[in-house]
Amino acid sequence: MSRRVVPLAVLVAAVLGCEGKKPAAGGGGGEPPAPGGGDAAATYAVKLREKQAGEKYEVTESGSTTTTTTADLPAGKQTKADTRTYRAEYTEAVLEQPAGAAQPTKLTRQYRVAERTGDKGKPVAASFVGKTVTVEKKGEAYTFKADGKDLPPAEAKPFADEFGSARKVRPQDLLPKAPVKLNEPWTPDPAAVKELAAALNLPVSAERSKMTGRLTRVYPKDGRQYGVIEVRTELAVEGKGSAGPTGSFTVETTLDTPIDGSSHEGTMRVNTTGTLTTRQKGVEIQLVIDAKQERAVKPVK
Repeated sequence: MSRRVVPLAVLVAAVLGCEGKKPAAGGGGGEPPAPGGGDAAATYAVKLREKQAGEKYEVTESGSTTTTTTADLPAGKQTKADTRTYRAEYTEAVLEQPAGAAQPTKLTRQYRVAERTGDKGKPVAASFVGKTVTVEKKGEAYTFKADGKDLPPAEAKPFADEFGSARKVRPQDLLPKAPVKLNEPWTPDPAAVKELAAALNLPVSAERSKMTGRLTRVYPKDGRQYGVIEVRTELAVEGKGSAGPTGSFTVETTLDTPIDGSSHEGTMRVNTTGTLTTRQKGVEIQLVIDAKQERAVKPVK
């Protein structure tokens, strides 16, 4: 059951997630409020809280991906569009989370909903709905079991994508190293961007790709300091030879989450658009992808 429809959308979604130091504020007291909330002259430290062992979360996810394929055949161009959707609702319990690790090494998920559109456009429920899925790291890889039995390969693959190499980068690696003002852009460590590019099964040029983050809003809620973080990732795909693939993708991620390290709660939206061009047996094929994802995470006792 594809819970991550397009790997490129997973890139930022999986690494940043909805994971959420008290902000250091400064500046003159007479400055007008910044658009969307916050003090335009103040600076804010940004720290997203990582998961902790013993915590539980209610998670809802949904998304859609439309892929338009155009083949330049001798008889003329042929175009086909395909739209796939998914949604999931589950309770996640973190059982093991080593200090400094990018992700838990053991967790369980109890699925109430897990479905995707099938080949005929009708919803297809996953086999693990109503069961407990255990995700556990064994050696260098993760295993995925539902009520103690291995998931079928097709259903295990989305979990493998989620808990794969893209998660080598910690969320803090992509955040500003120093307090920032509202709408002040920052660029993550180039090493982190290269690590992300290497995680994709595409010839991404880390040198021509870039990622920019901004804190666009801050506001208090339930005694916590919330913030809205926008991250724009531009990926350049440069395959070797005439077969390619070549193209570019833009991933726009918006996180609304505590930025003071107090809670893992938050919402995330990811929009991915891009084009890939390749040649197969002398035929030029173009893929245009438009994907949208949403995730909401709420801690529970």
